[in-house]
Amino acid sequence: MIMIGIIIVIILVVIYFLYTRYRKSNKSNKVEAITNDGTFNINNKRKPILTAFKTGGIMGMIYKVEIYDDKTYIFYDKDQVQAIGHVDAETDNSVNYILKKFPKLKNDYCVPEGYDIIYLSLQSNDKTVHLGSCVPQDIADHFEKLNELMH
Repeated sequence: MIMIGIIIVIILVVIYFLYTRYRKSNKSNKVEAITNDGTFNINNKRKPILTAFKTGGIMGMIYKVEIYDDKTYIFYDKDQVQAIGHVDAETDNSVNYILKKFPKLKNDYCVPEGYDIIYLSLQSNDKTVHLGSCVPQDIADHFEKLNELMH
């Protein structure tokens, strides 16, 4: 009897994940935002100055935010564009602070106990720093500004 209940739960979870993936794949990836020079082209070939990643969790979250030198950002959820905009002055200051500290950041992989583990990473130029679930104290408040863009 318990085995049947477990099988039913597994089937329902699989159906839920397939349904949510199907719903997200049918969303339009065409997002336009007005910038200082007109519409922002999401198919740009520019390289971001900073990229923040937030992955994991029980639902398989894959968030990414790319920040560009003209203070624009693109937020992705599982490679689907969700938002495009300009960072405010406070977030821009945080980005510049993280970029200044970036060469000294090291992979500090720590994993707390629990089921809903979130992994954080930063990338600038060709260097990636895997923070695990721990953001270094000296950039924690600044990383939070990036985290606010990943909504």
